[in-house]
Order: sequence, then structure tokens, then C-alpha cells
Amino acid sequence: MNNQKSILESVLNELIYRKKVSTQVELAERLEKNESYFSQIMNGKQKLSSKMIEKMKREFGLSPDYLLTGIGPMFLNERIDFTEHLRKKKLFSKDDKEIPVFGDNAVQGTPHGQGTTDIAYVPTEMRIVSRSMFEDAVAILPVFGNSMTPTYPPGSEVALVPDSSTFFEYGEVYALEVKGSNLPILKRVFPSEKEGCILLYSDNTMKHESGPRQGQFFYPSYDLPLSEIKTNGKWAVIGDQKRRKNKPILHRIDT
Repeated sequence: MNNQKSILESVLNELIYRKKVSTQVELAERLEKNESYFSQIMNGKQKLSSKMIEKMKREFGLSPDYLLTGIGPMFLNERIDFTEHLRKKKLFSKDDKEIPVFGDNAVQGTPHGQGTTDIAYVPTEMRIVSRSMFEDAVAILPVFGNSMTPTYPPGSEVALVPDSSTFFEYGEVYALEVKGSNLPILKRVFPSEKEGCILLYSDNTMKHESGPRQGQFFYPSYDLPLSEIKTNGKWAVIGDQKRRKNKPILHRIDT
């Protein structure tokens, strides 16, 4: 199967699922094209032209990058519900679940100062977890540094769900996508004395034993302006899994 055929089939199925069109013939009519145009693409005899890609973008909000490569969100400015996406495609069993992982290219944000803070959330790999433990999880964030040790030491994988609320439960840990960074930061949130800010704490309480910073925390707390958090960039932590050798040990945070 050629790549363009696979992409077009996925797009058509999604448009039908969303009740945007009902058939391939209707898709062609909406785009003012003869139905044979798409049949030729399906047969590998034609490719989507740049003009047609632009028209599909305007008509349905489809991502040009997805139409060209099949990678990333299918629609512009939309955070994919990967759990529902995987359910529809039946990619996991009743007892197991696959969740996308935030990797080096998992979150592609618009650079600060260039207009929008919308993000395109793209999984770089999938991780299998226990459905009974992480039924509601939408994404996993690997923990790389030591700042949240011992709660989340390096090698942990934190299970996340999007949190669209405008308030924080102080004392809880959140994963926050901030402008200028491609990966969320994992911190415990407290109120700040500065207006329009939150205070971020690390769980690691180690202090420098010598040198110019003697007695100071390795990971001091700091204020983060709320305006620096990306749109849809707030994630709640619902659990974590710590890996020892190749066997995951799962932990559930009770709510």
C-alpha cells in the first residue's frame, strides 16, 4: 500500500467518523474534484497536489504535514485523545493499554513571541501499561533528572491526563509545558507571593555541602508566571511506573 493511499484512507475514515462527509464521492464533491482524482491516488497513479492539500486544509482543517507524511495530528490546532484513537483502531487488548510517550519531539511548540502558543502533540513511541492501573491516562512522561527524587527518581514514567481547569491544587505535582521548551517540567505547585505566578518546588532536598553555594538546595524553588504555560499545557499526574531491569512496577495514586 502506497503512503498516499494509506493517508487518504485514514483521512476519509476520520471525516466519515466525524460526520463531515459520508462517502469518497462526497469528499470529491466538497473539494470540487472528480471522484476519479482520489481513485487514482488510491491506485498509486496520482499524488495530492499542493493546491489540493491547501484546499483540504481550508475546507476541513486538515494538517498539511499529516497529508504529506501521515505523521502527527490529522487536524490543525487539535490535541488528539489518543485513548479514543487507539480504541477505535483496536490496537490493544482488554487487559493492556498503549499510551504515547513524551519524547524529544513529542511536543512541538511555537517559539515564544511568534503569535500563538498552541501546540501540536505528537507521540514518538508507545508504552504498554496495565489498563487496571492507568485506565484514564492519556500520555506518559519519562523522568530524566533528579529534581523530583525520591518521589519520581530517574527512570520513572509518570502517567498523565490533560487538565484544562484554571486552578491548581496546591501541594500536588503537575507536568507543565512552558514556552521555549519541548518537554514538560515536573514540579510540585504552591502559591506564590508574586501576582500571576505559581511557586514550583522540587522534592529533592539535597543541599551543597561545600563551595560558594554551601547550604543551598541543589534544586531551589522558583516562581513561574502563568503566562509562560502553553495553551493546553497543564497535565495532572495520576500515577507512575518505576522500571527495574525489564519488569515494570506499577504505582497508582489514590484520589
